[in-house]
Amino acid sequence: MSSKILSKIQNDIIGLGMSLMSETRTNNVTKLVVCLSGLNIPRATIANIVKAETGTTLSVNRITKIRSTYNSIVKTLSEETDRLYQFHEII
Repeated sequence: MSSKILSKIQNDIIGLGMSLMSETRTNNVTKLVVCLSGLNIPRATIANIVKAETGTTLSVNRITKIRSTYNSIVKTLSEETDRLYQFHEII
């Protein structure tokens, strides 16, 4: 499987997530957590990515709360991620 396809899927999902979150009054860290959650990335890994990208330390509990608050968006992104992975035979 080409890493270009995987990277494109991830970029598309993050772009879609940012678009869906554009009308919300929240910070960029929260938006990033929602987008990464939509990629079906484990919470601990999300915490590491957020810290590396923004310098912000988030607990797994905080990530769970963010995911819960924006559950409908996370679910939509997750479903789209699954569809794209299946289409490209990644899973």
